[in-house]
Amino acid sequence: MDALTTLVILLSYVVSILRICSAVDTITVNQMIQDGETITSAGGSFELGFFSRPANSNKRYLGIWYKKVATGTVAWVANRELPLNDTSGVLKVTDQGKLVLLNGANTIIWSSNSSRSAQNPNAQLLKSGNLVMKMEMTVTRQTFSGKALIIQAVLFYQLIVMQGSDVTFRSGPWNGLRFSGFPEMRPNPVFKYDFVFNEKEMYFTFDLVNSSVITRLELNPNGDLQRLVWIDRTQGWTVYATAQKDDCDIYALCGGYATCNINDSPRCECMKGFVPKFPDEWNRMDWSGGCDRNIALNCQNGDGFLNRGGSGCLLWFDNLTDIRDFTDDGQEFYVRMAASELQKEETKVGHFDLCINCGTDSPKPAPRLVYSEEEEKKKAKEERDNVIQFGRK
Repeated sequence: MDALTTLVILLSYVVSILRICSAVDTITVNQMIQDGETITSAGGSFELGFFSRPANSNKRYLGIWYKKVATGTVAWVANRELPLNDTSGVLKVTDQGKLVLLNGANTIIWSSNSSRSAQNPNAQLLKSGNLVMKMEMTVTRQTFSGKALIIQAVLFYQLIVMQGSDVTFRSGPWNGLRFSGFPEMRPNPVFKYDFVFNEKEMYFTFDLVNSSVITRLELNPNGDLQRLVWIDRTQGWTVYATAQKDDCDIYALCGGYATCNINDSPRCECMKGFVPKFPDEWNRMDWSGGCDRNIALNCQNGDGFLNRGGSGCLLWFDNLTDIRDFTDDGQEFYVRMAASELQKEETKVGHFDLCINCGTDSPKPAPRLVYSEEEEKKKAKEERDNVIQFGRK
């Protein structure tokens, strides 16, 4: 009998320990996290609690940071704009399924924005470092994910970086394979990309191919979007890739209807058929005013399109802004030109006519194709293919 009693007590103790261990990553309605307390994700990679920046400051923040490696590297902050002034902060889960951060006066400093009613809500710190609010088996709120914390998806499915209301960088639209501004965005042994777009949602994400790699995406104070990789040998982060590679990635550096080439000096050049809108400023290396058409368009005079090289189909509206030349894998587009500008191209390469109805962008072959002299065929073929005309009978 004594042995049985001892066994029951021992089993009860083991069960209680297991419950505690299974709950270290979770906060329920009846629990709270006070300053000095933390919860840790399964596997121990991430920790949630209160911290100061700098370490000797009285200002306190609620956040998530790396625990196993890069100790103290912060991944997410709740009250970035409104720090606590002391250690009185408390994190709670409400009956309505909201996360709330309270100060010593019981004033809400920060809260999640879920408006859904919840049953048995709890907050869990996942092994990915994401803090999620759950009710029963449904996720109702996420603190951050690899795609949404520091970059924003906008119309035409591109990623942008903003400083206040100003766009400082954009990825270019998704073309089915990659973002058009990232020609180097190819499959690699570290991680893979995915772009999801359906009736319910639209998002860009990435998944690790090699789970042993520790990597994060960071928007630094300078506005640079960088992928960092943790190196055990040096016990530090190293830059794997940067979205803003050079000056040509500065949004609208050259203004409208101008291209940027990092290998040229000056960087900016008006597209064919365009001239600087403000010549004096342009000559002083202020290209932000962009370029205007050299000759106005007139649909009745046989205006056409000049091919710029590449592949795919994209649409733009208003001024054509933020263009750069890529050595490889650029995107093809056609720029509408005045007939006289196209004639200059024809003089160089002969005639290569495609008939396009005025006001449309759908080409169909015209009945004639005239080449230049036989000995110049090979040399002129590439240039000749760059001219598409319309409105000619």
